[in-house]
Amino acid sequence: MDLASISTLMPRELSLLLPEIFLSGGLLLVMVAEFLPGGGRRTSQAMALLVALCTLVLSFTASATSVRQGYAFEPDMLTRWVRVYASLGSILAIAAMMGSARWKNRAESGEGAMLVLGVALGAMLFASATNLLALLLALEFLSLSSYGLAGFRGKDSQAAEAGLKYVLYGGIASAISLFGMSHVFGMTGSLSLSEIGQTLAMGGPEKAVLVPLLLVGVAFGYKLSLVPFHFWGPDVYQGCPPVAAGFLSTVPKAAAFAGLIHALLLVFPSWTPLAQGSSLPIFLGLYGAVSTVVGAVAAGVQKDARRILAFSSTANAGTMLVVLSSWITLEAVAALAFFLIVYLFANFAAFIALDRLETTSGSSRLDELAGSWKRRPWTVMALALALVSLAGIPPLAGFSAKWVLLREVLRAGTDGALGMVSLVASIAILVSSVSLAWAYLRILRATAVDEGVTSTPPASGIGNGWVLAVCSLALLGLAWAFPVVEFLRATLAG
Repeated sequence: MDLASISTLMPRELSLLLPEIFLSGGLLLVMVAEFLPGGGRRTSQAMALLVALCTLVLSFTASATSVRQGYAFEPDMLTRWVRVYASLGSILAIAAMMGSARWKNRAESGEGAMLVLGVALGAMLFASATNLLALLLALEFLSLSSYGLAGFRGKDSQAAEAGLKYVLYGGIASAISLFGMSHVFGMTGSLSLSEIGQTLAMGGPEKAVLVPLLLVGVAFGYKLSLVPFHFWGPDVYQGCPPVAAGFLSTVPKAAAFAGLIHALLLVFPSWTPLAQGSSLPIFLGLYGAVSTVVGAVAAGVQKDARRILAFSSTANAGTMLVVLSSWITLEAVAALAFFLIVYLFANFAAFIALDRLETTSGSSRLDELAGSWKRRPWTVMALALALVSLAGIPPLAGFSAKWVLLREVLRAGTDGALGMVSLVASIAILVSSVSLAWAYLRILRATAVDEGVTSTPPASGIGNGWVLAVCSLALLGLAWAFPVVEFLRATLAG
């Protein structure tokens, strides 16, 4: 019996969530395998990798809905893309963990693979939630798995501090969002996002409802690490294992953007009447521009490579938010999806490279990374490729990703009512790109130019180098953006 036959035997509302159901069952099996006779970390990691691979295949074939039917979770084509994205990110993360020296021979490393699957499951649910309560539950599931992954290194005070700060910031963000949700429910009498949008469209509550809606938006700002909800990022990225940081900086962002797009389209159909004219797109454009500039400027003054990547994550999230000021056209969503794909490979490559370099330097501080090119020349070359792509320098995929985003932002300014706002946002993106390029060059100078003071012999062994090679090849292959963006646009259109 194939998967299509199995899905026909399930109720309609459950068949829509077949990848999530499979991933949940696979996660339980991985937990059981950890304690079976003859099991252990290697068995758990291998099973988790197999579950992620099967989920990836299933994500391509699972059904999606184009008509809202009032369910709490209603996967559409955008959700299908998030499923593929989260599954691919899980495969890269688990494979990198299996070859990482930081996770090698650690009895609890199998639990790290379980947490990766948990984050992926939370991301899939968050991306398909169309109900405030479902949104909150998915957020908590995603956050709890992320907390465990961030503070995973046992008996490591820095990792414990990172996990604790992540929990504190996440708890505050969840409390604020829940407070806003309670007021939205009280004002509209519904938890369904589409019903809330209908109530507002019919001239329901006055504009005072925008305040609790902004409080609900804190959940998205926290997951996207936007200003001023970004302060957890640098400490968490610096304290947790680099592979975990690369995973947490990518997959939750894709889920948050998908959830935000769904929420905006359902609560503000045609951006009216509460968000009259272009007020909401202007807010998104300016807010994204501020986050872009703040993140880029902060990244330029850091002295730790991982903190630089953390602040650059805020800057890139702001850049991605700006494109939603284009009234969320299909072309804009396709450009955002392409940017996130490139960001996945570039960020993973950067963090995996740092993971390999830190095994000999002992730290991610720029002065400690000096002389890395002598010990791991190929890893430094891959790190350079990732950073150049993140900086948006041609001809790599990062340049193509920023180009298609800027094209949609400028199109919104000329075709719509944004006017100067799109120009200001575009200038902010370009200025932040220069600042980020300077920050990335400081990492490259430390690793590829500066002479090290240590006499550590050159490192040997492949480890997770093959995962790094796959990410590097993807950055080269995705440089041809326009066919990929057109394919994404056609896929999202269903």
